[in-house]
Amino acid sequence: MLPVSRYALVPLLLLGASLPGLSQQKKTSKAGAPRSPVPQFQISFEQTDPIKSLNYLPVFALPFECTSDGTVYVEMLHSASLVDPSSLSSRFLAGITPSGEIHSYSPVGTPDLRNITELGHFVWDSGTAFLVRAASADADEKSGDYHDFIVTFGLDGERRDTVPINDDFHADKFGVFPSSGYFLIYGYDAATDTPRLALFNNNGTLLKDLHLPKSLMRDSATLELSEQKKWHVDKVMPDKSATGTGQARKGPGIIAPVEFVPYLDTMILVQANTDFPLVKIRDSGTIQIIPSRLPQGEQISSLISSDGNLFARVNNGPNGSIYEIDPETGKLLREFKTTNDEGGHNIACVHEGKFLSFEHDWEHNHALIPLWGTPEPYVDSVAASN
Repeated sequence: MLPVSRYALVPLLLLGASLPGLSQQKKTSKAGAPRSPVPQFQISFEQTDPIKSLNYLPVFALPFECTSDGTVYVEMLHSASLVDPSSLSSRFLAGITPSGEIHSYSPVGTPDLRNITELGHFVWDSGTAFLVRAASADADEKSGDYHDFIVTFGLDGERRDTVPINDDFHADKFGVFPSSGYFLIYGYDAATDTPRLALFNNNGTLLKDLHLPKSLMRDSATLELSEQKKWHVDKVMPDKSATGTGQARKGPGIIAPVEFVPYLDTMILVQANTDFPLVKIRDSGTIQIIPSRLPQGEQISSLISSDGNLFARVNNGPNGSIYEIDPETGKLLREFKTTNDEGGHNIACVHEGKFLSFEHDWEHNHALIPLWGTPEPYVDSVAASN
């Protein structure tokens, strides 16, 4: 079972309530008065044909993920998994193409591994991958010899490789660079009791450690136990000699959670709900800090996958906003107002200038209904009525 701090199953019904109702074909999101000189927009959603061939429960894991062709990836529960929803065999990653074609992915059944525990997954334009903890299939059953692996798949769902990760590196998040296949891994170095960011070859060999400016790492990546901030995560380090049944050892410190979001041939490192800036990383190890130009007091909660500029969810009010951001300068290009959506968490991605989301149709075999949102100039409903 994934740690609760990094993985939460959310009923689709609750999220769907904030999007266009099943009886409505069009609805426009609106919010309060404008707050900044950035051009403001609202999003008008329209339903498209439902997707009916998924055998799943109306429960999924946030956030959605997308690739540049508009394929949406969402982790769901099988419809027969109520007995033990925490079981890895109960979950699957579904890839839904714009045409409605569906592929499913799961590390369960990887032939050279056993007793698999999923730690996370990553999707990019040419494949998917899972970070897992497992024992090698040929290892002694009683040895309790467990290691971290990355299991990769093609877009067709066929398994490609099983890559071992150095035991000195306790992986927490990972990403895959599309052009080289190199792995970017963030985790914890047990030998030095510090967070660690490193670049690995596609065979699991360490290429280089990457070092962010100390002014950023000091206050944002290494955290004091005495501090009380909602984005701090108590880091529980898996015991490499554990039996795989949930035993763990607690690390001496804590590290801040991060997310990797693919952007073209780079990776964007996001540390949510902090003043930590967005960081663009290339597979050469080059690091670029994207300056933050958010209004004072506002912080990014997450990035939305996009085939254009960067789109950031910001909790800057009761309903939050989404900013379009220039990926080089950090300039705010547009602000999108959202309604009852906690800053746009229902939106899966931005594809060809439109916002893709989903809602759940309880009346037709739990079908998923894609919703495509078109930006429109923001209209203040209060001002318009006066």
